Formats: sequence, structure tokens, C-alpha cells
Amino acid sequence: MQDDVNKRDNLYRVYFDVGTSKSRGFLLKGLRVLDQMKKKIGSKDVAIEDDQKLLKREIKKLYRNIKADNSLKDKDIEEIYLSGMVTSKFGFKEVPHIPTPVTIEKLAESIYSYEDEIFGRDINLIRGLKTFSDDREINAENFSEINNVRGEEIEIFGIVSRCSKNKFHVFMPGSHTHIARIENGEIKDLLSSFTGELFQVISEHTLLSPSIDLSCEKYDVEMLKKGFQHSEELGMNRSLYLINTMQMFTDIDKNKKTSYLEGIILGDLIRLFRRRWPDAQDVMVAAKPALGFAYEKLLENYDYNIVEFNCESELSVEGFKMILNYLWQR
Repeated sequence: MQDDVNKRDNLYRVYFDVGTSKSRGFLLKGLRVLDQMKKKIGSKDVAIEDDQKLLKREIKKLYRNIKADNSLKDKDIEEIYLSGMVTSKFGFKEVPHIPTPVTIEKLAESIYSYEDEIFGRDINLIRGLKTFSDDREINAENFSEINNVRGEEIEIFGIVSRCSKNKFHVFMPGSHTHIARIENGEIKDLLSSFTGELFQVISEHTLLSPSIDLSCEKYDVEMLKKGFQHSEELGMNRSLYLINTMQMFTDIDKNKKTSYLEGIILGDLIRLFRRRWPDAQDVMVAAKPALGFAYEKLLENYDYNIVEFNCESELSVEGFKMILNYLWQR
């Protein structure tokens, strides 16, 4: 047994976290991260270039760089794992989501392995999740019941590995913001939305663009809460127009208008969250400081216990380590 542990701890593995626009690669020896690299490449580039093998070629280059920087050859790497957009139709191979609820054991057992022609070896794809059972047909009557993630699932388990709470909800802000319901280490349910991308589209491609500061790192709390309030009282459409009103008739600065916009968008999601899970108590926000601050200030309007969480470490790697631990103990 000890020989197996020693061998395991001295084997190299490479893990890739592949997103929509950027990807990260990690070299591990046992459970220790020895090196990591980033590359501006993701599933979006496949769609734009209409080149189904583009992502594979670029991730293979990242793999070569990791090996070269650490004086390793392909034969030195025991296994390669990937998560995120690699299982989408613009990824490596389209692989179905697995339905919730999901434990780390279920996620690990569902890994899809195949021999990839560009890597020239077996690789392992970690699947995404969906809130819809495989035995149900998706149609015009029930499609609104579906929520899904690709990549966030392994980050959520990274959070689970570091959180002492048995039951909590976690917000995962990004281009697509997802909220997960966690019970006893299991992902019970999900809620998916379009917050980050909506903010970007409004900020860059509408007449509101001159009013918005995309580099905003500190939100005005009063305007944040006013955007939240107005979106509830007046609706999102009217509230968005009021940013233009501020631009034309006031000297309210960009920071305040940006805060107001964020309040509109986040408020819509928070109200949906409250309707979806009225029993929620412990709430965590896994985000960069500025956006985490915005969520927390708006969630303060309600009687939630905001769980403090340090989001500086690589959550996907922490989740990947949980998968390795399970696979080793089978």
C-alpha cells in the first residue's frame, strides 16, 4: 500500500481548465501543483474561426510548453485531464452533461476517456452538469427548467473542499453567472443566468456605452442599491433607459452610472434566486473583490448569512484534486 502511495505521489499529471476565451494548464506531481500556464484561447475562437481542431492544436501547444519548461517528455506524463468547454460542440468532443444531484464520486465516475488524434494518446474529459434528467424529453413546455454548467462544477467542488458548511448556496459570477445549491458536499441544484455577458453587451454595444466604466473596481453603494430598487419597481427596460437620462440631464459620474447598471442586472438575478430557494440561509459569493462586494451589498437587503470566502486560489485545481483523491481510493 505504501509503495502505491509513493508511486502515486511521484507521478506527473497535466490538467487543463478550458473556458470560452481563455484556458489554463497545470502540472501536478501527486497533489502538488508544480507549474501553471495561461493562454488566450477558448471555445469562442473555434466558433469564430469555424475551425473544429483549433482549440485542440492550441491546447497541445500549451501542453508542449508545460513539458518543455519542466524538462519532461510525453512518456513522463501519466494522465491528461480537461474540464470546461472541452465537452461542448466547440470543444474537443461533445459529451452530454450529467444530471444533478451530483457528488464528487459521480463526477469522477462519469469522466469520458478517449484516444485523441492530435494528442496521440488517451485524454480524460470531465463532464458538465444539467438540472434535467436523461429520461425526460426537452420541449417547448419545459425548457425553462434546464440550468447547466461546464467548468464551474469542478470549481464548486473546489469550494466544497474548503467550506465547513453542510448546506449553502454559492454565486459563481462570470460571463454566465451560476448559483449552486450545496447539501452535504453534493451539488443539488443550479440556477444559470447571463449577467456578465449582458453587462458587457450593454456597456460596449448600446448608446449607454459612454456612460459606463468597464474598468470600475469600486462600486458606489447608494447607486448600486438604487439600480436594484428601480429594476424591481420600474422593470429592467425602463431602468436601463434611465442611465441615458442621467447622461443627458445630470452630471452624475461614470462610476455611479456603472454602479447603477450593475445593480439593475444583479438585482434581477438575486430576486430570481429568492424565488427559487426561499429557504436559503448561508450564501457565499466566489468572485473578484469588486464584484463580490457588489453582490454582498445587495444580498445584505435580506436576512442571509454571508459566508466569507477567499477566492484567490485556483478553485478548479482544488476540485480536480478531489477527483484524483477519489479515483486513488476506489
